[in-house]
Amino acid sequence: MNVKQSMYGKPGVMTIVGSGFHWAWFDALFMSALFIGNRPYDLLPEIATILVFACCIPFCLFALGKSLLVERMINDPRLILTFAAIGTLGSLLFVLSGIGGSKVALVAGGVLCGAYMGFAQLGWCASYSQQGASTATLFVSGAFACAMLLDLMPLLMVPLASAVLFALFPLASGLLYFFLDPSYRTYRRSDRPAVPSADKPRFSLRRPLGVSNTLLGALMLVFVCFGYLQHLNSFMTMPSADGSNGMLIQMLRGGVAIFLFIALMLGRGSGAGAIYRVGLLTMVAGCLLMPFFVGTEHFWASGAVIIAGFTVFDVLIYVVFSQVAYGESEVPIKTIAVMRLLTCVSYCIGAVCAIGLTGAGEQISPFFSQEATLVAFLMTIATVLLLSSDDIWVVLGAKACRVDGLADRGAESDVGARFEECLDSFGLTAREMEVAKLLVLGRTQSRMAETLCISENTVATHVRHVYQKMGVHNRQQFIDFISPKISVSLKINDRVSPDQEDE
Repeated sequence: MNVKQSMYGKPGVMTIVGSGFHWAWFDALFMSALFIGNRPYDLLPEIATILVFACCIPFCLFALGKSLLVERMINDPRLILTFAAIGTLGSLLFVLSGIGGSKVALVAGGVLCGAYMGFAQLGWCASYSQQGASTATLFVSGAFACAMLLDLMPLLMVPLASAVLFALFPLASGLLYFFLDPSYRTYRRSDRPAVPSADKPRFSLRRPLGVSNTLLGALMLVFVCFGYLQHLNSFMTMPSADGSNGMLIQMLRGGVAIFLFIALMLGRGSGAGAIYRVGLLTMVAGCLLMPFFVGTEHFWASGAVIIAGFTVFDVLIYVVFSQVAYGESEVPIKTIAVMRLLTCVSYCIGAVCAIGLTGAGEQISPFFSQEATLVAFLMTIATVLLLSSDDIWVVLGAKACRVDGLADRGAESDVGARFEECLDSFGLTAREMEVAKLLVLGRTQSRMAETLCISENTVATHVRHVYQKMGVHNRQQFIDFISPKISVSLKINDRVSPDQEDE
């Protein structure tokens, strides 16, 4: 299999490069356009960042209320080019503000860039979640790696030329999205009906969006902390803050993204769980280092450690939410919109708190050590919440333990592959394939619910769909139907009693 085929063909390559232009634009937007005038540091970059995130919020809310309309919008060729032009215009207004300090240009640029970011990220996430975690892992890590390569040339140019070139990246991203296969601009919907879930908390988002409150809480905590940390490590004037250190931090972020992409691609996802865990711990470690390095010429090193871990976390979040949108959500675009909404709101809260606590000048807060320690604690809590969330188990390796269970029956090494090919030929979804494999192992519906971390009602729905798609009526018929197709003699587990048999 060549590289292009392993990246899901032409649509996959276009997704990686096209969204890579988007992430390269976002990484460099504030640090290029708003530092042209060589003025002393002030709050312009922070205000611009907060404006962009804040102006992305209305688009996310609109997607939650009018999901079908927004799905049509992100697939409308005219709107694709319009929003790409809006992103470029907003970026050029930031350049104008960076040169002359115009507040009007700053606000207008923030509004336009925020609108573009909301549209573009919901659009590219449709591509990321085409096949859940499998496509998201490759596409997101590939896009981040590509962004680093795209950043290299502009970083070597004079500031004004670099800022103007970065301003054109939304157009490049929009053009690639425009020529992308329309099916990759569309969120795939599940054919399962909504199933009431009485065993979930009243205010849980599990049923409509497929995502747990635990995961959402972890996401919010991390981005509140990140808003605070970016003020200190990217924008604020610190003893070690100079252009070379800032470039080192950015290059390290790109290097981590490239390593992650290569490791995941060569390993085809194996070892991803270990990489994600190390990334989360690295992020916490960087926060713990800040109180020791503040006021020294090595303060930038704590920021480098944090951004390295955050890069892995960023990939992980997109992979997890893409998997949830693909396999669990009733309306996938709403799942992604909630993720983006909470990300933007949380970042703004963290950034505003950082400005209020530490200011914008050379002097830092006298309580900085306590603040940094609190942030480290919050990051630790967020990490614990992430690792305890049901949604993340599949990405961290639990899926492999569940779906490879055919080996427990002494089947041949290639039985699993033949079994998956057979199930895939009947159009089963990712979750339905997992249920089908547990059916072969003789698991009861209660055991399936426990293994897959879903309700028994949801399991029953998946089982019914499996039977309907394969033209059978019960588990015994399913076993009899599947056995000759995978050339293995299977039988129902003897521990399954008649009253436990699925209808």
